[in-house]
Amino acid sequence: MNCEFIKNNVVEYNKKLLSEDERKDFEEHLVNCESCNSVMLRHRKYFDLLKRLDPGFEPPDGLLEEFSDSMIKESKASSDSILGKKEMNSIKKALSSRKKEVVSSDTKTHFTVSKKTLASLFVFCLIIAAIYFYFNYNFSNAPWSVKTIKGNYSVDGVTSIKSDLFEGENLLTEIDSEVEIRIPKSSKVLVNENSLVSIVQARDGDNILYLKQGGIVVTSESITPSLTIKTDHSKLHDKGGKYSFSIDRLNSQFVRVINGIVVLEFNNILTPIGAGYVCEIVTGQTLGVPYREEASQLLKDELNKYLYENGGIASLQTVLFEAKEEDSITLWNLINRVDKNELVILYDRLNQIYPVPEGVTKKRVLGLSKEVLDLWWNEIEWQL
Repeated sequence: MNCEFIKNNVVEYNKKLLSEDERKDFEEHLVNCESCNSVMLRHRKYFDLLKRLDPGFEPPDGLLEEFSDSMIKESKASSDSILGKKEMNSIKKALSSRKKEVVSSDTKTHFTVSKKTLASLFVFCLIIAAIYFYFNYNFSNAPWSVKTIKGNYSVDGVTSIKSDLFEGENLLTEIDSEVEIRIPKSSKVLVNENSLVSIVQARDGDNILYLKQGGIVVTSESITPSLTIKTDHSKLHDKGGKYSFSIDRLNSQFVRVINGIVVLEFNNILTPIGAGYVCEIVTGQTLGVPYREEASQLLKDELNKYLYENGGIASLQTVLFEAKEEDSITLWNLINRVDKNELVILYDRLNQIYPVPEGVTKKRVLGLSKEVLDLWWNEIEWQL
């Protein structure tokens, strides 16, 4: 019996609908599998909450449908969710059954309109509380642990020796100070001196750290770190690896990737940055193009001319001539930065390095079809 069967049949097990052999195998698997045992515990906790609802109250019309649909959406939104449509339908049936019991057994009781309204509101509040408890209890990824490397730091303006951080808290390092923050099941973050960070969200599958000033070095400790670094002007999506991210006094932002890949989001433009590359957002207003630190100086100079000094097609041609296979990320990120005439020669050079996969055509690339560009990027990414 595998984990997939367990997670798909939790409701049947609790309702004693499994065969005797299936039940024995089910329980034996739970004893030996910590992951599935955790699923079972979450399921029971949630249904225990539902059982506490007063059966004497009648939910308002339409509430069950809204509740079921809402929970399904919330469940799908979480990468670790264990409540799918099957479980939601079971919840819905359970609540519907309670509603029918109330109608059949309470024939002699007549509520006034005001009492029924109050009862409905009470049930609604209990359900909302149950939803809030479930998602906050089961999907919270807090606290984040703090370790002093050197010097001192403060939390929310108070010099601290706290070992835990929670959502909404701000950490500031002093001069000649460094602090390591560990995000469970995600990453470790080295906070440099004179840096201010804030925990925006600590959730399984969706952790958000706000970099307000200074710099950090992030090392992924999971294949899927599910970490986003936010600033006032951008977001950096961690795809796994090691990288640094900093903001200077002019509000320019610098990303340097040591290994792995990150994606910088700025003004709805997604910029993939690979190992050995750096990228800059100048004064928080102008997005640069990632370039390889070991690229030729001529490539760097001409790229700078093309982006900031109106170097035009002459500078672009020099960049294409100087580019090696290792510079493919630079060329890729130029696709949305060149005009149509320049895009033709850019396509030809990049296609020499990483030929387009099946389903991708030159015409559709020149038309900047997102679907086609995604196909081509996926082909390039796995080879990097």
